[in-house]
Amino acid sequence: GAHLHPVFSPGGKLVTGSHQPDHPWQRGIWIAWTKTEFGDSHPDFWNMGKTDAKNGDSLPAEVRFVKLDKSWSGPKNAGFISQHEFLDHSHAPGQKVLNETWEVAVSRQTLNGMLANVIDLASTQTCATDMPLKLPKYHYGGLGVRGNPQWNTVDAVTMLTSEGHDRKS
Repeated sequence: GAHLHPVFSPGGKLVTGSHQPDHPWQRGIWIAWTKTEFGDSHPDFWNMGKTDAKNGDSLPAEVRFVKLDKSWSGPKNAGFISQHEFLDHSHAPGQKVLNETWEVAVSRQTLNGMLANVIDLASTQTCATDMPLKLPKYHYGGLGVRGNPQWNTVDAVTMLTSEGHDRKS
């Protein structure tokens, strides 16, 4: 599926992780939905590394890269526009559920006196058929970030959002 990895800090430290043994389906920075309803199926686009024994260990759902529409790079910024599709394989192989476009722009900026790599990721998702993809309330899904494996020890990293929330809040 579509993901950004590796992502580095301006000082060259690796920020993202990918394919870790405990969650091999988590790759860098990605967007996916966990609990969904599509007609009478419930494709899980988050846990794409897990197979479904009742379907002969086949991959029940996936997010697939379709094409790169545009890319650019220069001394101050870079980016790309790409197309992806969310597929439900539970009833028929390759049933398109969502079409997605990523517009990614990256720049190096000074924020509050500190050098930062700023990633602007815009995902536009539209239904691929007349049938909607329903997203019932769930405790995770949407934007995911798999951190550097060195962060696995809880005390090894401090997290703080722009709203002042720490890891627990």
